[in-house]
Amino acid sequence: MGIRRAARRSALRTRAPVLHARVARALVLTCCLTDELADAGHAWVGLDISRSMLEVAVGREVEGDVLLSDLGQGFGFRPGSFDGAISVSALQWLCYNDRSEHRSGRRLTAFFSSLYRSLRRGARAALQVYPEDAEQLEMMTTAALRCGFTGGVVVDFPNSTKAKKYYLCLFAGVDPDATRRAMPAARGGAAAAGGDDDAAAAAATAAFEGRREHAARRGR
Repeated sequence: MGIRRAARRSALRTRAPVLHARVARALVLTCCLTDELADAGHAWVGLDISRSMLEVAVGREVEGDVLLSDLGQGFGFRPGSFDGAISVSALQWLCYNDRSEHRSGRRLTAFFSSLYRSLRRGARAALQVYPEDAEQLEMMTTAALRCGFTGGVVVDFPNSTKAKKYYLCLFAGVDPDATRRAMPAARGGAAAAGGDDDAAAAAATAAFEGRREHAARRGR
């Protein structure tokens, strides 16, 4: 379900290439995602840090292109190559310093800066994340904001322990030829008051929206 929601929230309506960021443990979810994208007529490129998972994907004869990539090092696609990006349970792993040379802030910046560059102006990215705490959520949203994104955090089923899901819904600049896009609505009711994670999500959304309005005024 998270994959389908991410795909819908990326607002993909054309047949242009789609960037899908994923990790090894999302293979089954990836299979569902690529089937849905293929059925919708989208071209897509998949990134994975695990060579063995890519080999499995190739063996399943997926219709898109798959590349070995550590998202924390960024990626070198041409500017404006993609009309959208979707991700499920990949981004939060950049918040951990698994190796001595890893710096989570730098890795998040490398990811978001290269993602912003690879998306056409006005394109949307829908990234489902599982933050460990409010601090991680703030770390991710702050990095996205600094790299030029606007948007916000959408929390599905905020009052459910098991079904609660966070989506970072981002806009890569403003498309001067498009009408203003609204943030996707959350599912499952209003968020419970008082939670640190929900407060962080609300604060992040306010910061994103402020920047988005400023960008829109400048583009007029």
